[in-house]
Amino acid sequence: MVDAVALEAERDFLLRSLDDLDTERAAGNVDDETYATLHADYTARAAAVIRAIERGEEPALPKPSAAPRWMRALTALGIVVFAVAAAWLLARAVGTRAPGQSATGNDQVRAAEPASDPLADLRAAAEAAPDDYDARIAYARALLNNDRVAALREYDAAAELDPTQPEPATYAGWIIGLAARSADAGPDRDLLVMRALQRLDAATALDPEYADAYVFRGIIRFDIVGDPAGAVPEFQAFLALAPQDHPMRETVLAALARAIEQSPPTTGGP
Repeated sequence: MVDAVALEAERDFLLRSLDDLDTERAAGNVDDETYATLHADYTARAAAVIRAIERGEEPALPKPSAAPRWMRALTALGIVVFAVAAAWLLARAVGTRAPGQSATGNDQVRAAEPASDPLADLRAAAEAAPDDYDARIAYARALLNNDRVAALREYDAAAELDPTQPEPATYAGWIIGLAARSADAGPDRDLLVMRALQRLDAATALDPEYADAYVFRGIIRFDIVGDPAGAVPEFQAFLALAPQDHPMRETVLAALARAIEQSPPTTGGP
């Protein structure tokens, strides 16, 4: 019998390892050769585990690389490094929120209280009520700024509790898309991109007016797939659905202009 919990733990470990690897390289703690070897290893293994989870079978994992032991122990930080500044801003600014909440759904008033730890409070609430969709989704939103691998786990749990909501599929797709962004070109990266877009497609099928899904799909098509023409309608859909005072409207307008500029010219009819 396939141990789904173990597979999900392995997925989390590998995605977090990719994140930590980028952090260590940026800090100068990993040379280019080691980075390339580990990056290829983690990407291939992550793709195999994700495939196995979806098929309900044991993963056919590639042979691990001869990585230093200290690199394999780096799982605590779990910080995704955004490759594009616009993507970072969008991830922070775009999201479902209520009056008095920040862009990622955290309560601004509570965050200002020095005696309170909002993330710990949200975690406690989610653990106290594991079958409460609102509690799980609030914790997932907070984790986006702290540990996106853990956020993916919470979004998946929220999706199981209420499969009619578009937000879990949207942000799970975005997190997987970020993993694809750091992967090298090849079948493993293609698989991650496909899974990310499948999550985002599911979100728009659930709610065609959920703007976040369109902008993330646009970013993936433009910055990851290299399909500016495919990104144009996604950015346009976001702009049509997002409120006029949305803080990222100007950024998306600029991204749309770049996508149009980089799109191949269309051939007109006679």
